[in-house]
Amino acid sequence: ILAALSKRLQLSVFRFCLLSGMSAVSTGMSKSGAGALIADTAVNLLGEHPNKLLVLFIILVLVTLLTNAMMNTSCAMLVTPLFIPIVQAFGMNTTAVAIAICVAASAPFLTPVGSGTNTLIVRPGNLKFMDFFRPGLGLTVVILIVSMIFIPIFWPL
Repeated sequence: ILAALSKRLQLSVFRFCLLSGMSAVSTGMSKSGAGALIADTAVNLLGEHPNKLLVLFIILVLVTLLTNAMMNTSCAMLVTPLFIPIVQAFGMNTTAVAIAICVAASAPFLTPVGSGTNTLIVRPGNLKFMDFFRPGLGLTVVILIVSMIFIPIFWPL
């Protein structure tokens, strides 16, 4: 019992440090102007008035891929200050994009890395990477499709 409690405490401390670090990165991106620079670059690449559905789809895909490579909470904290200035420059609804970021960051189904729960069951379940990827791919595609349908309906772009 003590070993399990010790591991749980270490994981909690790790998450706290990770969240604190990502919070600092998020604040730094905003205050330094790096978010604005990235937004200006996106506007230059995509043009002044890109298709809003295309921008939403790109955000969903990028955040979904990123959340499978890092913890989902950290992913949301990292990309939010990057994407919000971009969509503001495009005249998009920031609430819709924030919802998209939350949904995509909550979909770490492709790897055992993106969610603490996934990571915890790898060893006891004797799971391999492909044990997550195979079923996770279908689930990820479903979430992307459902998000592309319902986010613009409930939060017009």
